[in-house]
Amino acid sequence: MFERFLLALYGAYYTTPLVAVRIRTIATSGEPEPQHFDPALLAQVIQTQAGRRRL
Repeated sequence: MFERFLLALYGAYYTTPLVAVRIRTIATSGEPEPQHFDPALLAQVIQTQAGRRRL
């Protein structure tokens, strides 16, 4: 029951116009995504398996 209440509360809060504007402002204030693709960097990541999860 608490979970349903919390989900309804979050839904009501995050869909208000004021909060939506604030979230949009925060999201667009960061650095933009890079506009280029570096094949050499990709090859290095694949070669070294960088980012691979190690268990």
